[in-house]
Amino acid sequence: MRKRSVTPNAPLSTGLLLLGCAALGGIIALELSSEISLAPGVTAAAPAAPDIPEVAIEPFVPPPPDSFTEIGERPLFVPTRRPFVPPPEAEAEAIPVEEPPPEPLLAELVGVVLAGEQRAALVQEEGAAGPRRLAIGQTVDGWRVEEVEAGRAFFRRGDEVQVLELRRD
Repeated sequence: MRKRSVTPNAPLSTGLLLLGCAALGGIIALELSSEISLAPGVTAAAPAAPDIPEVAIEPFVPPPPDSFTEIGERPLFVPTRRPFVPPPEAEAEAIPVEEPPPEPLLAELVGVVLAGEQRAALVQEEGAAGPRRLAIGQTVDGWRVEEVEAGRAFFRRGDEVQVLELRRD
């Protein structure tokens, strides 16, 4: 390894800066370690607290609810802020509307299944390829299977009840 040597061409300002830093460090050390104070001491007294008079605090009493009726009558997001007036209802002539009679179940009962607790109806719908097996509670064309007995099945849609019976040939 080569030793580096300090070049004699070091600027004079670098040496002066080092000397100034060392002097300041010495002054700070002397100030902190001894009784000699280079800075003047504080001789002013602490400021006195101002006298604040005591104020009696009264509890908040909200205004009565009926004082807000005008605010409720004037909607916030309506540009005119006028009270809401519902549009006049057009008086429709009372025309009795007759409900069409419910469509009957267009199907034929082709069999019943009564096996212990299992009960099902075999129903052949119009236009269907083969019969459907419907357990109690299932529906066909809106008609719900209510009960299945030997030779007949009961279907319900709303208040209407329709009974399909086995064909006896």
